[in-house]
Amino acid sequence: MDPIPEKSEPETKELEQWLVCPVCKQPNPVGTPHCRHCWGASLYSVDPVTNEELEIIMERERVRSRRRNLIKTVSVSILAPLLFSIVVFLSIYSFSDLILSPSPTLNSNPLPGEWTMFRHDLSHSGSINTGSTQPQGTLKWSFFPLEEELAIVQTAMDIMIAEKGLISVTATDRTNRMSAFPEGNPLYPDYLDIEITEGQYSCDSEGSIRPESGSQSKTVLSSSPTVVDSVIYFGTQEGSLYALDSDTGTKLWEFRTGGIVESSPAVVDGIVYFGSTDGNFYALNAETGAKLWNFRSGMANQSSPAVADGMVFFGSDNSKMYALDTKTGEILWEFKSDGPIISSPAVANGIVYFSTASKHVYALQASNGRFRLRVRLDGTISSPAVKDGIVYINIGSNLFALDGKARNWPGEYQLGNFWIQMYAFHLAPIPPPMSGYLWNVPRLGGRSHSSPALTSDTIYTAFDRYLYAIDIKTHEKLWELPFEAGGELRSSPALGDDVVYIGSEDGLLYAVDTTNGEELWHFATDGAINSSPALADGIIYVTSNDGRLYAIE
Repeated sequence: MDPIPEKSEPETKELEQWLVCPVCKQPNPVGTPHCRHCWGASLYSVDPVTNEELEIIMERERVRSRRRNLIKTVSVSILAPLLFSIVVFLSIYSFSDLILSPSPTLNSNPLPGEWTMFRHDLSHSGSINTGSTQPQGTLKWSFFPLEEELAIVQTAMDIMIAEKGLISVTATDRTNRMSAFPEGNPLYPDYLDIEITEGQYSCDSEGSIRPESGSQSKTVLSSSPTVVDSVIYFGTQEGSLYALDSDTGTKLWEFRTGGIVESSPAVVDGIVYFGSTDGNFYALNAETGAKLWNFRSGMANQSSPAVADGMVFFGSDNSKMYALDTKTGEILWEFKSDGPIISSPAVANGIVYFSTASKHVYALQASNGRFRLRVRLDGTISSPAVKDGIVYINIGSNLFALDGKARNWPGEYQLGNFWIQMYAFHLAPIPPPMSGYLWNVPRLGGRSHSSPALTSDTIYTAFDRYLYAIDIKTHEKLWELPFEAGGELRSSPALGDDVVYIGSEDGLLYAVDTTNGEELWHFATDGAINSSPALADGIIYVTSNDGRLYAIE
């Protein structure tokens, strides 16, 4: 029998060498093209190692593996509770008041000598120092911001008529188209440089000039007046904010902006706050009219401000609600809503309420802008009034009452429609009611542009041309018939003693008996009244689209 041949040295060395996978760190026999363990990495470029080297490598890898496992264990032990705690904290923070709850003392209700918000206070009374004297509908004085310009146009017309021996005036719909018979001589350009006029004027056949009250005329006044310490503040279509002596109507100062001033000013601690369509929000010295600061939002600011605890809040057409420092104008926070904000904010119990021209009423924490609630109803420019934690607002043809402390439940608007569909097919229980909704009074008229005013037991509010008195507890209409004006009531009511005052698009300011809804008197202007009247010390102040501010006693 032939002896068994011994293995050659090269073969032994080949068996004692290994290729370590660079991915999974497992050994493979020399010559293996791809790792047999992970079937991933190519082994062509891997240098072979001996058994001794392999043992060292594997031991090193076992140590690394134990270290990684230890790190994972410790990480999971620490991070899991931490992440759980964060989720719990955020849930409590976002959907309850257990953490950093709103301050119940943070409100935009005014102190004496202040006008902190649209319609003066959270009840939207629009009045101060009502006393025992009630206006009787008699004109005390009126102020026309472009009085000097009106006189210039009238003088130019008088000179043209006299020099040319003219008989009558025609084409009176625009200043630059005025002409007179018999030769059809134009007022412009020979007798008047039209570029210097801010307003638009017309005249009758006798040549008597009057301002136009059309929506595009710069003589239109839609800013509601504010009265503080015997001074009236209001804005104009031609871009100015005026301060007048409330007793005489004498102009104290004027501040020009680059846009229309429809925002109704707030006055607190000697500072006037208001917005303009030039994209700026302004703070002025109330005594001199000097600018203290301005903040640029970049779009029109029609919303009237609310001031509370060193902060001023206002909305913008850029869909943002802003909170600024009252002294410096520095932005404290901003919140992006779903649409332009023309509604004016109210701050009650540390919460700021406002609506948008799109679909929602919002509630945010006033101190930091934290989201609390949105109620999907409809777009509105009506501003909320607040009493005893309940928010009242006109939307569409309805008066709504909302719970001011309510919060949205998680995923309410993301899951709500799906839940309703599932309920309709009997696949889910009845969905919870809309967060914040308490009750509403429906079908009060056409779409409302007015805002409600509140007393201790009654809500006064306007829809279309109708003014209603509604019991705040029973939600029943108190008058047998609502008061009916001769035009739409876009104005918001001002409250006196047993009298409510409101302006109409028919050009009349009405005084209505609160006990029965009957008219006591009215005062006629020459233009629609879209602004809201202010009652102070027995005098009603109101602006009209005829370009005048009236003081009525």
